[in-house]
Amino acid sequence: MLKEIILKTEDSEEIYADWRVKGHENSFLLCHGFLQYKDSRIFRLMAEKLSGYFDVLSIDMRGHGKSSGVFTYGSREKYDVKAALDFLRGKYRKTYVMGFSLGASASLQAVLENKTADFLILVSPPSRFGKIFPRFWTRAAFRALIGSFGSGKKVRGFNIFSAGKCGTDIFSELTIPALIIYSDEDWVISKKHIRDIRKYTKPNVDFVEFAGSAHAEHIFEQNQEVFLKKLLNWIGRSGKNNFQEVDYEQMSHKQIPVDMVETPY
Repeated sequence: MLKEIILKTEDSEEIYADWRVKGHENSFLLCHGFLQYKDSRIFRLMAEKLSGYFDVLSIDMRGHGKSSGVFTYGSREKYDVKAALDFLRGKYRKTYVMGFSLGASASLQAVLENKTADFLILVSPPSRFGKIFPRFWTRAAFRALIGSFGSGKKVRGFNIFSAGKCGTDIFSELTIPALIIYSDEDWVISKKHIRDIRKYTKPNVDFVEFAGSAHAEHIFEQNQEVFLKKLLNWIGRSGKNNFQEVDYEQMSHKQIPVDMVETPY
């Protein structure tokens, strides 16, 4: 069952969300980044695939989709994620949060402050906003930008002058199991971001690298089956075998071994 709900943030913005309820005991929160929204083709597909294993809550960040406000590049989006976590509180056994790009930054901040999430997945997370230098001249950038602007209105406003200022050291505060997914030639978040993040992470944080220059949700788009398998395999391992909803035998190819999940240095 799909329900559209409206969440109220502590700074009085209205955040629209799709709640896919299928009776699972665990929930999964999806948090997009800049120039995406919950009803985009990629995020609808992602939510549908994940809803086979979780009840999925997918939100429109402020200034995107149907939500109010303007996008603040990681400064206030944490309140959007916190509102979603407050909504899920007490409804499920475990809550998983997955954020993409600047949505990853907002998810990290919200999870550290809210303290109700059990697992965190960050896809193409920046080490800090001031170090983002997109390579707009690449083919991957061209494809991503054309796709973003060509699929309907999503962003109604943004304020780059309010950009978030959290530093890389915030990653050292992570104590729950976390997974960082990135591509080795990401056109937005260079590998230097990942190297910087590694310096501050603890053994509870794992890393998975994909080949290519895709950024954020486009890593999923270009590697759907492998992305999902690696994600679910990590969840099963990190959940210490308490995650029972994944039926690997029904997947079309062999399960990816645990040792394909890269651990920190």
